Amino acid sequence: MKENRVMRIVAFLLLGGLVSTAIVSGVTARYTSKKEGSYSAKVAPSGVLTATTGTLFHETVEPNTTSPEGGLTLGVHGVSEMRGEVLCSVDYQNIFLGEGVWGIMIPDESVTEESYGYRTYYTFDSTREVYTIEDTFAPDKVYYYMENEVYVEPGGYWPIAFQIADNSGGYVVQEDAKTTTNTLEEAVNVMESGVTGTFEAYENLTDRFGNQNITWSWMNCIRDNFCEKNGIVIEGGEGSEGNICDNCKRDRIIQNLMNGSTASVVRKESEEPEITYKIQDHTSDRCNLNVDLNLNIVVNQID
Repeated sequence: MKENRVMRIVAFLLLGGLVSTAIVSGVTARYTSKKEGSYSAKVAPSGVLTATTGTLFHETVEPNTTSPEGGLTLGVHGVSEMRGEVLCSVDYQNIFLGEGVWGIMIPDESVTEESYGYRTYYTFDSTREVYTIEDTFAPDKVYYYMENEVYVEPGGYWPIAFQIADNSGGYVVQEDAKTTTNTLEEAVNVMESGVTGTFEAYENLTDRFGNQNITWSWMNCIRDNFCEKNGIVIEGGEGSEGNICDNCKRDRIIQNLMNGSTASVVRKESEEPEITYKIQDHTSDRCNLNVDLNLNIVVNQID
C-alpha cells in the first residue's frame, strides 16, 4: 500500500490559558482569556471544508456565567473527490479543586480573652508554615479563625459544566451532582471520536463529521450575597459563611486562590499527632486554576 499523502493540516488554536485578574464585588474572581477566533479553511482539491463557528469563552469566565449564545461549533464538511481520513486531537485543561478539607484563614484582631472560647482559633507556625489549633489565649499572639471549611471528595471538584452535542444527538449533560466529574474530559472524548474516521470518495462529510457543538456553564446559588440553596443572607460577606452550601464554599476557595487575597487558603495537612493546615496558592498541585482548549484537525488522503 502506498503511504498516505497529507492533503493539508488544519490547526485551530481555540484559546489560550486563562489567568486571574481581580475580585468582583468581594464575591467572584474573574478569569481573563486570550482572544479567541473563528476559523475555516478549505482543503484543495478535494472540496473538504473544516470549520469552526461561534465563540466558546467570553473575555472572562466566572461563577454564574455561561458560554456565549450558541457556544462553539466545529466539523468537517463537503464532498471529497478521493478517499481519506480525518484525525482530531485536543489538548485541554480545566479548573478544579483537589480532594481534602479546605478553608480560608481570617485574622481576628478583635479577639479578647473573654471572647476566646466562642470559636476555634488557630495560630501560624512560621517554621513549619502551617496553622495549628491554639487552646489558650495570649495577648501577644495573632489569632485566625476559619471560614468556608469544606470537604472535597476524591476525584476533585470541577465547577465548570461542559456540554456537547454530537452528530447523533448525544449529549454530555452536567447536573448538580456531577461537579465531581471533569465534564470537559467527557466532552473532548465525544469531540475527538465524532471528528475522527475514514471516508470514501464523494461521501457527504457533513453527515459523518459535522457538527460538534460545545457549550459550558459555571453556576452556583449565591445571588446578591444570598445563598439560594440554604436560604442564608451573607451579611457583608461574613458571619454566615458556615451556612452557605458546599459548592458555594468551594467556589470561594477557588476565587481566593485566583485573586491573591490576603486571607490564606489552607488545606488540612495532617490529623496526628496534631491537626495542621498548610497554605495553598495558585502553584499548588492540589488544584488547577486554568481552563483552555486547543484543537487540531488533520485531513489525510488515502490512496
